[in-house]
Amino acid sequence: MKKLFLYKVNLSLYYYLHHLMCIKSSFKFYCAKPMKYIPLTIVIALASSLILTTYISLKNINIDLKNYTNEKIIIFLEKNIDAANLNNIKKNLEERNDIYSVTHYTEEQSLKLYSENNKNNNKYENIGLNPLPQIIIIERKISNFKSTDYSKNINNFLKSNLYVNSFNSNIAYIKKITSFKNLLLNFSIFLLSVLVIFFIIINSNYIKAEIVSRKNKIIVYKIFGARNSFILIEHIYLPIIINLLSLSLGIVFSKLLFIYFSSLTNEFVPFIELTGSYKDISFVEAVIAGFFIIIVSVITCYFYCKKYFKCIY
Repeated sequence: MKKLFLYKVNLSLYYYLHHLMCIKSSFKFYCAKPMKYIPLTIVIALASSLILTTYISLKNINIDLKNYTNEKIIIFLEKNIDAANLNNIKKNLEERNDIYSVTHYTEEQSLKLYSENNKNNNKYENIGLNPLPQIIIIERKISNFKSTDYSKNINNFLKSNLYVNSFNSNIAYIKKITSFKNLLLNFSIFLLSVLVIFFIIINSNYIKAEIVSRKNKIIVYKIFGARNSFILIEHIYLPIIINLLSLSLGIVFSKLLFIYFSSLTNEFVPFIELTGSYKDISFVEAVIAGFFIIIVSVITCYFYCKKYFKCIY
């Protein structure tokens, strides 16, 4: 019993030692032929950076959208509005089911609110001038804003009211940024699918080339009774190393690419400010991406190794 236990311990130690030796030999193999693998690493890194850039953009857009969970309408009232008509407008708005917040601001409160939101542009406060009228800010739930009837009723009410000078809504911005987010999401899914296929093709070609070049060594291993899993370990770490190095480079490239992409977005899609609340990839997200690459590499290598081993013996 003791001998059996020691045998299993030695076998386990040798198994893990074999893993370490394979990792070390894979690094040496990569460093011995850098010109063979560096171009491939850069290509995968560029593909990864595209996906990471779209992910960072989506992340920042979602952060921005958190501030726009509800439609906000600012109603500018006429100067000559009296208390009775003001109360009628507020009552009409409060009775609507989709509106849950109605806040009235006097002229002084309007100026104070403007100054708080425009700290770099408080010229009116400095010269003691208040051109702002009384305002009402309402917030309402965003239902199906694709429907043409969504804003029709309230818009008609505000346009027909003699004591409403004008009004502005952020619904147009929410529509645009939501559409842009959906477009970017579909694009990122497409890129991820292409990258996974790219990984699989690269790994399969690598496995095929390595097995063919080490055919005699693999036959010797099999003569001495080595399992396929033992032989597989020698081929599995180099693709993982290449892909992890590519991911690391891809993260660096994505930072540079995001700066260019955000400036391009601000030029052609000016309603989106991606760098306004910039959030980068977190450590946890980078680790998850690393695990994803390892899983894809291991599954691909395992599948193609079994396939090509059958062609040898």
